[in-house]
Amino acid sequence: MVSPPPATALLIYLAAVSLPLALADLSARVLPNRLTIPGLVLLLATVAAVPGRSAASSLAAAGVAATVFGAVWAAGAVGMGDVKLATLLAGTAALTDARALPTAALAFALLGGTQAALALAHRHLRHSSGRGPGIGIASGSGPGQPARSPPLHGTFAPHQPGIPLGPPLLAAFWVGVLLR
Repeated sequence: MVSPPPATALLIYLAAVSLPLALADLSARVLPNRLTIPGLVLLLATVAAVPGRSAASSLAAAGVAATVFGAVWAAGAVGMGDVKLATLLAGTAALTDARALPTAALAFALLGGTQAALALAHRHLRHSSGRGPGIGIASGSGPGQPARSPPLHGTFAPHQPGIPLGPPLLAAFWVGVLLR
């Protein structure tokens, strides 16, 4: 009898939660812990059961993602849900096949960068047209003071203005895993 690859359970889990995660991030700018934390626990359990280089590369990839996204979180540019999701996806991609990581990273750079550029262009158009956030007292500026734009990404509160990174992270992961 042939045993399934070690990442099978993780891939099934991620297939089940990808759409709910993407929808939650798009609608409320939140990646719920009830969906990310079980995946991280499953990743750790899987890595603990896998001997050798696969486990080491998975932990290394997850560690790099946690470090990079953690630093960006500390700067206030992403939410903690993005950090947890990136960690889970990087560890799973490496466990599936380390060759998936460069493809996923490139796909995220393209998808996330495009999404950020579109969001910034939309924000600029709304701001310059006099509609939307960033106008007068509603944005926290007083009379005679320039309006401030909201941050690109909220870190804790739902319904924050910003760029939901969950969808491009998930799409990039699936591109990387499926095109390896």
